[in-house]
Amino acid sequence: MDNLLMAHVHLPPFLKPNFDDWSAYELLLLAALTTALIWYLQFSWGQRRLYKYARNVPGPFAYPLIGSAHHFLGDPYQIFTNITGLYEKYPGIFKVWYGHRLFYAVSDPKYFEICCRTACRKNIGTGTRNQWWDMDFLQRPQANILVEQLTNYAEKGEFDIFHVVSKYSLDTICESTMGVKVNAQTTDSPFPKWVDRIFEIVFLRIFVFWYHFDFIFNMTMLAKDFSCCIENMHRYSEHVSQCIKQLVQCIQSVVREKKIAHEKEMGQLKQKGIQIKKRYDENSQFTEQELTEEVNTFIIAGSDTTASTSSFALVAMGLHQDLQQKVFEEVIDVIGPDRAVEPADLPHLKYTERFVKETLRIFPVAGFVVRAVEEDVDIGDHVLPSGSSVIFGILRAHTNEKYWPDPYKFDPDRFLPEEVAKRHPCTYVPFSYGPRNCIGMKYGMMSIKTLIATVIRRYRIHTSYKRLEDIKLKSNLVLRPKDGYKVSIEVRQ
Repeated sequence: MDNLLMAHVHLPPFLKPNFDDWSAYELLLLAALTTALIWYLQFSWGQRRLYKYARNVPGPFAYPLIGSAHHFLGDPYQIFTNITGLYEKYPGIFKVWYGHRLFYAVSDPKYFEICCRTACRKNIGTGTRNQWWDMDFLQRPQANILVEQLTNYAEKGEFDIFHVVSKYSLDTICESTMGVKVNAQTTDSPFPKWVDRIFEIVFLRIFVFWYHFDFIFNMTMLAKDFSCCIENMHRYSEHVSQCIKQLVQCIQSVVREKKIAHEKEMGQLKQKGIQIKKRYDENSQFTEQELTEEVNTFIIAGSDTTASTSSFALVAMGLHQDLQQKVFEEVIDVIGPDRAVEPADLPHLKYTERFVKETLRIFPVAGFVVRAVEEDVDIGDHVLPSGSSVIFGILRAHTNEKYWPDPYKFDPDRFLPEEVAKRHPCTYVPFSYGPRNCIGMKYGMMSIKTLIATVIRRYRIHTSYKRLEDIKLKSNLVLRPKDGYKVSIEVRQ
């Protein structure tokens, strides 16, 4: 009877009475599953310290192997929306397992201050605070070119102003920090488009789990686009690097041969040559590739971020005509209707600066930044263990009702000195915080204020957005409006 039953019923392998009844395929499958289980248990044992510290921290459910990676699927808009949703669901601090990696997402200013001043380092970024920066005031001619370029759009309906402003920022960063004219505004340089596409692809590769595997990513169109943009960008930066070298050689040659007659001009040229040569000599140990990468870092960090904030500020002016009028009146009062902007003018544009700061509050350059935890950090309620990472929710901190009443009301007077003194310093961190904050804060503010002061005297800004909340955000590493920086302009009479 038993033999008859076994002949007509197919049992799964683990119910078969002995291994003699198993096929080779079933034995191999069992071996593979056993090996995988042993590996997973060993790996989990090695992660036990992270599990211990994360146990009492709230956060989304984590599946074996992938963790909570399922929350980060879709396009940049959907991924960013999911991330902001998690910050709203878990205020203060929460954990996210992404595969085997542990992330602590924080949005409480008290956590910002502790983490930024202790054992966290940036995951990306190079350069020292004073490296390469030359604060020669070369924004003025580039801003005038921008004003002329905008005549092509005046009275012609709505357009995405970022595409225009990004070329101004590229011209400015190359000329003011490296002494090289690239004429991006007059030659319609594609460099900003390459950068934007690279940012988008990098963002997707960070968050979409299967793109972490090279063999999968390399089969996608994203990989082809990425390689093409990187190749074009490096070619562009190599050209800038060569121009830097040629400029140094030219200045040295002219000074050596004393071909400049006026002593004053000679002194200025010598000083300029000394500055550029010092930069080059300090980095002369770089290979050609390393120099190109440094150029890339400064061009991208100094142009895209400035262009993004400037564009958001112009959109905000279009939304708030009364505040735009206040900025206009201050600019006219300080500078006048026609005179070029001078460095000495900028500290007196106090309301304009508050307007830019309020723009950065609601639209920070990055909605969040990530740092690696190198040693255990006690933040009071919890301990962030070494080997984990911490995500600073900058956008969430900037719109927290606890610190910013009516957070989506655009009010530059939030940054009056007496109002700033009432708040925790880490409630507002658009440039990060602590010893590793952004090295270009001063440069960026100078460039943005120069742009605004030049453009607003010539044009009145409008937008079809009705409220700040109508501007849906996505992230391409930096914040972008989902539907673009939509403005229209009219010439002031």
